Amino acid sequence: MKVLCSSSIACAASCLCLLVSCAGSEGGGDLDSVDAGSGNGVASGTIDSRAFDVVADSWWIGTPDDPARTRVIYVFDKPVTCAQISKTGWDTVVSDKTQSLEFKLIGTKPSNYPVAANGMPATGEASVNYTLTARTGTPAETAAKSGSVTLDTLTRAAADGSFALMFGAQKLSGHFHAIYCKDGHEP
Repeated sequence: MKVLCSSSIACAASCLCLLVSCAGSEGGGDLDSVDAGSGNGVASGTIDSRAFDVVADSWWIGTPDDPARTRVIYVFDKPVTCAQISKTGWDTVVSDKTQSLEFKLIGTKPSNYPVAANGMPATGEASVNYTLTARTGTPAETAAKSGSVTLDTLTRAAADGSFALMFGAQKLSGHFHAIYCKDGHEP
């Protein structure tokens, strides 16, 4: 669901109603009925000498590899639908050369998740991977070496937060509003 507003007061009231209707849930409860459109966000930085300065879509996936211990969020620089990321091998079928950030948070509650320097996150840490999708061959992937992902809110409908990451000497930061995608999974 996307809310279009004719005034800032109407928009603020609509957002407050949405927040109140989702309040009190931190990713639990019946998530089958959520269908809220696509997410968004802001990004600024460079990875592998490519500017990543647009967030076209962001999704909080409902079927990560370890749903009891993790929350996984994807941020894309090109439009990607929930239906697309609900298919096995989706990183080889979405638009070619789509930039994707995967935030794998080892935890299920809002918190600050520092990036595990060794790439093996423990509880309370994150693994962050940048992928450049490819329709032929294997998609290129680069892991963040430091930084953090902050999950500010997690409701039945969405996950909101920010990120400040280092990929070697290259920095990427921003924030996301990721909509819940029940059948979305890791590629």
